[in-house]
Amino acid sequence: NIIVRNCRMKNGHGGVVVGSEISGGYRNLFVENCQMDSPLLDRVIRIKTNNCRGGIIENIYVRNVEVGQCKEAVLKINLIYDPKEICNRGYAPIVRNVYLDNVNCKKSQYGVYIDAYDDRCNVTNIEVKNSSFDGVEKGAFLLNGQAADLR
Repeated sequence: NIIVRNCRMKNGHGGVVVGSEISGGYRNLFVENCQMDSPLLDRVIRIKTNNCRGGIIENIYVRNVEVGQCKEAVLKINLIYDPKEICNRGYAPIVRNVYLDNVNCKKSQYGVYIDAYDDRCNVTNIEVKNSSFDGVEKGAFLLNGQAADLR
């Protein structure tokens, strides 16, 4: 259980990041009332793991976050992180119950970008509401590089 509240984030790989070594799982992240803004901030919320590490990542709650700009995505879920890692690839991760409410971004390449596996459904219950992604350059919602609808 982690609470991130009333923070200002600038440069880095993500404003708030879960992973990549997450084999033991992760649950209950609350992010609220934060400001993020930088062309050198890659992502606002980043979840990253792969099938070497497995684990269940669940219950990520993000609300009332204002973003001037970020370099890549407001929400990036990457289950194919570090694809060249040498390991046993038998541990498929699961990401579920990710909620963004009143998250507003003025400039990014993507709104929500999910890189997941084509052969299984292991990303579920992603909800974005009362949010706006303005100035999106390449796509508001992408799944494995293709336009998607989160409904």
